[in-house]
Amino acid sequence: IGQRGAKSLAEALVGKSSAGSLAVLNVSNNALDPPGVASIGRAFGSCHRIRELDISFNNACFQGVYAFGEGLGRGEKEEEAALSLRVLNVSHNNIGRGEEEEVADFSWLRMLLRACRKLSSLDLSYNLLPDAAAAVIADNIRLGAVSSLTRIFLRGNRLSMRGTHQLLDAFRKNLRLSFRFHQLTLGDNNLDMDEEDNIAQAICAYDEAMQHGEGGLRGAGAGAGAGEGAGAGAGAGEGAGAGAG
Repeated sequence: IGQRGAKSLAEALVGKSSAGSLAVLNVSNNALDPPGVASIGRAFGSCHRIRELDISFNNACFQGVYAFGEGLGRGEKEEEAALSLRVLNVSHNNIGRGEEEEVADFSWLRMLLRACRKLSSLDLSYNLLPDAAAAVIADNIRLGAVSSLTRIFLRGNRLSMRGTHQLLDAFRKNLRLSFRFHQLTLGDNNLDMDEEDNIAQAICAYDEAMQHGEGGLRGAGAGAGAGEGAGAGAGAGEGAGAGAG
């Protein structure tokens, strides 16, 4: 639909009362550029009941997601809309491509996570995001700002062991969230195979923290293998898992 289509869609969302009952909005793979994504972000306040938003496979870049994050957090209506959001897919949007100083600003991610407190699934895969993005997510997990998260997808970025450790450490310090967490996906990042032992140790430390938390877990396991990466699974009613490869 491109920029013009996104603008028309945004106007429709703002102008029609039916937008208040919209639950799912999928504008993936539509050649949306930064202004197009920004338009949808600004219109998001008219979709008070929206639970799922998919803007994957576009070209939001840094400028688009920054404006989108601002839109989610601005004003009473935007806050209502953001609070209802459960699933957000922003994968494949070239967010980390651009001027180094610009893409190093992750205030958009902080705004997004602060506004979407009921978010259960966040997909930021294939966006060339560095460890700084993982640090922002980890900070919000540690502070309990994203207490409903059950799935995080970070495949195809530029995360190293530093970012991985920050995420796992945040889960260890927020056991209430960890008991509900299902999936952390880290494949196709910069996790050096020479650091497999470090991955396994980090996951084992995470599992140990789970086992010693209130209520404990019924079972846990961890393993690492050359070529297959490292993975861990834990079961506590619903279960939890982490994988890298």
